Amino acid sequence: MNRIRHLAAEHFHVIAVTLTLSLAMTFPTIEYVFNTEVFWLPSGKSSDVFVEIWDVFYGGRVLRGQADRFYTDLLFYPEGVSLSRHPINFPYVIVMNLLQAFMPISNAFSLAYLLIIASCVLAAYVYLGYLIKDKWIALLGAVIFGLSPHVVGHANHPNNALVATLPLAVYAFHRGIDEKRAGFIVAAGLLTGLTSIINIYAYVCLLMTLALGICALSASRWRD
Repeated sequence: MNRIRHLAAEHFHVIAVTLTLSLAMTFPTIEYVFNTEVFWLPSGKSSDVFVEIWDVFYGGRVLRGQADRFYTDLLFYPEGVSLSRHPINFPYVIVMNLLQAFMPISNAFSLAYLLIIASCVLAAYVYLGYLIKDKWIALLGAVIFGLSPHVVGHANHPNNALVATLPLAVYAFHRGIDEKRAGFIVAAGLLTGLTSIINIYAYVCLLMTLALGICALSASRWRD
């Protein structure tokens, strides 16, 4: 508990800046997190968001064992349709279903959007802090990453916006190599696998990044 308090005090600036900027850049999203009398979504006029809402509904049924992951007759009934090429972001589905236990789906969607932004900023801060050893410069880089148009501008595509696993996977891999700790390498593998569930394109980019990292680190450590 003391360690947690120490970390919170040391990095309070990250929490304060991230909270202030994310709420300001996404306003009035925070208002509709608590307003349960209005159906409002931070995605504007995009109709893609309703596909995400359907995924949350159907993904929840899959996780409860009430539906087939790769086929449904809830669309194009009675023939149904294959879902083998339709991605479902199960980490997001889990979070959304948990939030819906306490609030309507539109409020849960707005809160999940804010949580995605915060997670991206914090993930980038972890890796940049490890690389740069300066918490203020690391915060600047993390804000640029986590509040970028790709993250903030994709409220209607949470699977695209959720890129927090990318810096965390590279961080775990880099630290595992530097410190020769297998646990971090395993964590990097798990985070890479999790990325494949969230977004297959980000997964491919992460694999390429790790491959280039292996080449770069091998060149400097070939004697080992």
